Amino acid sequence: MPETTPLRANDPERLGSYRLTGRLGEGGQGVVYLGEDPDGEPVAVKLLHAQFSGDTKARARFAGELASAKRVAPFCTARILDADVEGDTPYLVSEYIEGPSLREVVDTQGPRTGGVLQRLAIGTVTALTAIHEAGIVHRDFKPTNVLLAADGPRVIDFGIARALDTSGTITSTTVGTPSYMSPEQISGQVAGPPADVFAWACTIVYAATASPPFGQDSIPAVMNRIVNHQPSLGMLMGPLREIVLACLAKDPRQRPTAQQVLLRLLTNEGVALPGVRPGARPAPSTEVLNQGAQAAGQDTGPPVWTPPSGPWGSGDPYPQGAYPTGHDTPPPYQSGHDTPPPGSYRQGADTPAPGHHPPGSDTPPPGLMTKNYTAGPYRPRRGVRPGVLITTTAAMVLLIAAGAVAAVKLAGGHTDKPTPKPPVGVAGGTFRMAMTAPESIDPSNALTVADFFVVENLFTGLSQVKPDGSVTPALATQATSDPACTQWRFTIRAGTKFSNGEPVDAAAFARSWNRTVKNKTGGEGYLMNDIKGYGDVVSGSAQTMSGVTANGDVLQVTLTRPDCDFRNRVGAPVFVPMPTTAGDASNASYDKLPIGNGPFKVSGYSKGTHLTLVRNDSYAFAKPKLDTVEASFVTDLSSALSGFDAGQYDWAELQSGSIPAALAQHSGDGDLIKGPIGGMTFLLPIDDKGVMKTKEARLAVSYALDRKAIITSAYQGVYSPASSLVPPAIPGALVGGCAACTQDVAKAKSMAQQAGLGPGSKVTLSLGDSSSYTQLANVVQQQLQSVLGWSVELRKLPLDKFYQDEAGAKAEGLYPFSWIADYPSPENFMDSLLSSDSIQRQNDGSVGGSNYARYSSPAFDNALKAARSTTDPAQRTKQLQGAEKIALDDMALIPLYSHTQYRVADLKKFVGVGMDYIGYPVLTTTARK
Repeated sequence: MPETTPLRANDPERLGSYRLTGRLGEGGQGVVYLGEDPDGEPVAVKLLHAQFSGDTKARARFAGELASAKRVAPFCTARILDADVEGDTPYLVSEYIEGPSLREVVDTQGPRTGGVLQRLAIGTVTALTAIHEAGIVHRDFKPTNVLLAADGPRVIDFGIARALDTSGTITSTTVGTPSYMSPEQISGQVAGPPADVFAWACTIVYAATASPPFGQDSIPAVMNRIVNHQPSLGMLMGPLREIVLACLAKDPRQRPTAQQVLLRLLTNEGVALPGVRPGARPAPSTEVLNQGAQAAGQDTGPPVWTPPSGPWGSGDPYPQGAYPTGHDTPPPYQSGHDTPPPGSYRQGADTPAPGHHPPGSDTPPPGLMTKNYTAGPYRPRRGVRPGVLITTTAAMVLLIAAGAVAAVKLAGGHTDKPTPKPPVGVAGGTFRMAMTAPESIDPSNALTVADFFVVENLFTGLSQVKPDGSVTPALATQATSDPACTQWRFTIRAGTKFSNGEPVDAAAFARSWNRTVKNKTGGEGYLMNDIKGYGDVVSGSAQTMSGVTANGDVLQVTLTRPDCDFRNRVGAPVFVPMPTTAGDASNASYDKLPIGNGPFKVSGYSKGTHLTLVRNDSYAFAKPKLDTVEASFVTDLSSALSGFDAGQYDWAELQSGSIPAALAQHSGDGDLIKGPIGGMTFLLPIDDKGVMKTKEARLAVSYALDRKAIITSAYQGVYSPASSLVPPAIPGALVGGCAACTQDVAKAKSMAQQAGLGPGSKVTLSLGDSSSYTQLANVVQQQLQSVLGWSVELRKLPLDKFYQDEAGAKAEGLYPFSWIADYPSPENFMDSLLSSDSIQRQNDGSVGGSNYARYSSPAFDNALKAARSTTDPAQRTKQLQGAEKIALDDMALIPLYSHTQYRVADLKKFVGVGMDYIGYPVLTTTARK
């Protein structure tokens, strides 16, 4: 509300039981006062102008409308509390909202952007949904009727326009603010809920650009544009731009309802809505409205306007987005992973999970990611039930920037692929972090990179992955196998304990592994799928895997196929031990306070809000110097950077959209850290049918693409053009082995001709409905059309349908695709991604595994098989590079760019921070200077 001014001489001091204390404003309907109810609580009291008091019909209509307004569910609105329609001075009383109007904020601070704008859109359409559910049409939705409270936006004055119409004939033309009126209002038709949706869209454009979409000059000019011209949306970007365009349709029948807009926005945010199926149109429940209100109020700092940068014109090119961590490394971000198959990510926060994900998130989890990145959407992975969302870890489809395997200090730096050393610096102190929230900190449920980060600091397994991606022994003092690499024996360091005093022995590992495989709702149990008895436990015919036996400090493992790299595979977080107190994987109390054997233990945890770690003094190895780690979970990573700059955090995760600001502010002070992660973004061709069936067609696409131009145009140049199929951050990648990853127009046209795809050939590029996908797809479309003369159709799908479509029986053409390994291994990266065993065709023709390209090559399969059976590490690397070369020659996947992660850390106060292989600080070596 505006600032309060003193009451004037002719103002009443009391209306009914409400004491008036000052003026808040005055408009065409009346004067608004700040008042107090009988309990002393602040309220807003609107005294209606005298013209309304003498009209009996107006009073009756007023009473009816206000009765409806009182029924509006209290979500993102200023509730109507009381009214007097009988007295000489009619008035109404509403909830007092302390905060400026949207109009005031935009006029004084500039347009809203990023997460601030997204929350504003969600909050205001949540209010509109609640208003429409009560049978009310606002009729005067505009920036001055949106108040920005501390807990999110609130909509005021709903239902009052019609209540105060003295003519009793209100349709539309007499009520409303011209710049926010719909075409039907201007033409004198009845103004129903679609008119509010139109006004909502105008308001969002104003918030994003400081100007309504049809201007704000003379009334006749504005009205003419509303009826006859297309809107100007300025730099409004991404999915929100498309939603707003739909809401600005001239024909009210073509506009979505408020509820459809709300569901779409919540889906884009990765919110799981009980009972809401993709494509369905359920009536909004209290749960949906509550989700909208929560999403709207999840702010972690004041809105800050950063003028958009980058080579975008007035069209639809979108600024880079944010991604999660994972195999699906999508383009710059949103963090987390999408629930991809092993090695895939999903959309969400900046940290995807390992596995694969689509462009759109910045930090995918190892192998499979969800929305932990700040960069984008992840997709589901093998071993994850449909509908289970993943945030960031394990082999997943990664959208874009992911955690780094190596850290490079940009200014005055020296840390290229650092190896942790014993802690230096001063003991004690607290390290404050801002990061994407983990989905689960229970190892059996961990899927995202944020999950992995916590697990790796709470637990220590047989082996450990170092920041440079190599694997070193941990609790396994010996790891031996038979010549066939199917019988493994691990001797476990004696005398180590969990933080509750329980011994860490072989039984603790067997218990944990079986617990994970029995988990029906998530986790990375598929990494154990070649352990004898895995299938029996999954099917429920056995409680334990017959291939895992424990005897004191000796753990014996029998595999169903050779794997001479198994000692490295057990470095993945899913292979850690667990105490007897863990129970099964559905034990919610253990997920809230897991008991581990790692360098830290949990002191306090609030899911989605914060995590406090304290040093574990019973840790078996060199104890960390930090006393405490305070991790704050933020939903808008742009606020993480501003919090870091304000001294609120010592380390902050970055989303792709905030990387340019971080580069500008911190490249010279040494506080910016960057490093590669084991993720890659591809164009995924459907290899078994359609226009991409031949390798010549796929090679034509690859030779036609200018990868550097793609990265510059779509992502401001913060990623690295691909020169291999396996990400360079993974030791053993065939870096430089992709000859077709360098643009060659002549070869592109030659390959297209050999494939029978001359100019005019129709190619479909399907993409998920996210800004990250759109950025990438727009540039790829332009390049293929320019170089090859193809007719490239962009086929945009909702994200959930995109993943289904990509794995469906009718999939054809090209799809954006990102992937990150569950652990840094070329075999792990390629096996689930391209082996014939990973196709797993279903009865309906869809793909149940993670080989979405349907690539099937006996030569590739045999090369992987030979590598798994090779005991000599150097020879195994050569054989894996041979497999990678086969896939590159076939262009089984079309590599675009490898992922780089960016972070900021206060390196003036702390030493040893580094960056682990998934993009987080190395807490065991971090210490105060």
